[in-house]
Amino acid sequence: MKKFLGYIKISFQFSEHVGARFIAAGLTLRLEYADDYKFVSNAVWESEDYTKAVERGVFDGLIESEINPELGIHITLLQVAFHPIDSSEMAFYAAAKSVVLSRIAISEARKSKIT
Repeated sequence: MKKFLGYIKISFQFSEHVGARFIAAGLTLRLEYADDYKFVSNAVWESEDYTKAVERGVFDGLIESEINPELGIHITLLQVAFHPIDSSEMAFYAAAKSVVLSRIAISEARKSKIT
């Protein structure tokens, strides 16, 4: 496991067909290098507050990317996009995990091309 060394600000719209319905979520996150772990939400939720699902999704995405959040990273949930029918706890968890996995993979790919 390694430490996160960088700064990323990302916006992501997620939708997926699950069974007989869709799930959807949108979010903007900021991840930045730090000496400790902290997750903060500045998002305004329309109805249900799925902040904990976003935090779990980001944490799990970092772990799968072989980054140990406990070594230090500050994560800020800046904004959410909520769909009145298709948004759910599962949608926000999946969105957060997906965006972290994809963004870290892109960053790692760029680094390997530079060296």
